[in-house]
Amino acid sequence: MNREGASRLLKAVLNTQVEAGCWELIREERLKEALTKGPPLSESERAILLLSPLARDEYQRVKNSVLKSVNARMDANRVDTSLVSLAASSLEDKVILKGRSFAVTLYRGLGRDVPWVVLVQLDKNYLDAIEPMTTLRLVDSGGMEWMRGSVDSNGEFTGVWLPSNGDLIKRAQDYSLSLVPE
Repeated sequence: MNREGASRLLKAVLNTQVEAGCWELIREERLKEALTKGPPLSESERAILLLSPLARDEYQRVKNSVLKSVNARMDANRVDTSLVSLAASSLEDKVILKGRSFAVTLYRGLGRDVPWVVLVQLDKNYLDAIEPMTTLRLVDSGGMEWMRGSVDSNGEFTGVWLPSNGDLIKRAQDYSLSLVPE
């Protein structure tokens, strides 16, 4: 089952829950802290989100508010969340795809299990617009998510391209990329 299918299944199961009222709520300030500066939610806080529909609703409300704020700063900073891939050769060991607000570098992996490593690097205007705990999704115009994560202190995050995802260079040639906050 792919990630999207598993997510839909979990959402369907969680939507059948009835609020029992026996779980403490996570304070709005704590949720905002976890979604912005950190630290991330603890194991017990994540358990509350799994068990309480009311807590999940509050989390989603706070997350939407934080995302709205991040998007407003991105607009103010003129962050460009997309880039158009250039022709790349499958023979290259390193391919750089550069946009106005971020770059994606593809490094050939060392073996069959990890054929490519993907590095995303944010420019200063993008990095200044987001919170340290903002999750970013790198997706192509064909609808495939390449990776998701939060940037480190250098404004970077990495992931691997698995063979089951198909030919990375072909996707890079055929589709444009977007890096969007989630």
